[in-house]
Amino acid sequence: MSFGIEQMRAFLNPLRSRVTTFFVDDRATNRFLATLMLSSVAVDGDSAIIVDTDAFYTSNSIRLAESLSQQELERFRLYVPETGASGEDVAMELFRVNESHSISIIDNLNTLFHLLSSDNPSSAGRKLSFLMALESFSGRVNNATVLITVYEREKPIRTRHPTSFSELGEISIRVRCSNGQLSLKCERGKAWPDNTLSFPLTRSLG
Repeated sequence: MSFGIEQMRAFLNPLRSRVTTFFVDDRATNRFLATLMLSSVAVDGDSAIIVDTDAFYTSNSIRLAESLSQQELERFRLYVPETGASGEDVAMELFRVNESHSISIIDNLNTLFHLLSSDNPSSAGRKLSFLMALESFSGRVNNATVLITVYEREKPIRTRHPTSFSELGEISIRVRCSNGQLSLKCERGKAWPDNTLSFPLTRSLG
């Protein structure tokens, strides 16, 4: 790997027991981020549920699993909503498995919002805000960690007050791939000492 145990802990530990949203430009950036997330979760033996709303982890499973041992892979549970599943179905499954997994990875918030919009578009924003508030409460009470991917094409969501995806998590982090680096910068909340972190992009990360 191009990063060590202490670097992975430096990435994840400040995000524990909190809801963090990661904003990515495209699927390639998301793949680098996902590799970093999985490796960082595995390094200390945590268990995690991956809510794979649009089968991103499923379709990239071979590449994402390359850096993990079989024992590490067994600590992850992958949940892919069935065809026709509603946003409420996904939310209920997330709450159901939270008790047995210390970390939840949700990919991605854009698709979850779309699922919540399927029955009643006007209430989707309110439902999503409520879901994120419950996840934040669970983080404080149960030491649950939630890591959420959001594609950059965010749009305001309709609640009682206008808001956006970037306002839903306790921490919002912008993720960029440039100049051979995976760069992360906090744009809301605080995680790392200077609110930035970077990792070299190599074959082991992609």
